[in-house]
Amino acid sequence: MEKKVTEMELTWATVDTDDEEKMTRFEKQELQKAGQRIKKAAQELQDLGIVDEKGRRVKKELPPDMQPGSDADL
Repeated sequence: MEKKVTEMELTWATVDTDDEEKMTRFEKQELQKAGQRIKKAAQELQDLGIVDEKGRRVKKELPPDMQPGSDADL
């Protein structure tokens, strides 16, 4: 019977920054997590009708307070 070894998730508190192998693993782990966050954010924008499935903006008009001649200011 083969045992599956699971590696603990690395964090800035636990990673040995002097160990190149662990830093490489940490960077890969963080890039994967970033990719998941990006996909989730893109899906949320799609669900809200802001972008289409290719990431293009659906609505291109400005909100009323950003239209030329608006009395709104910063």
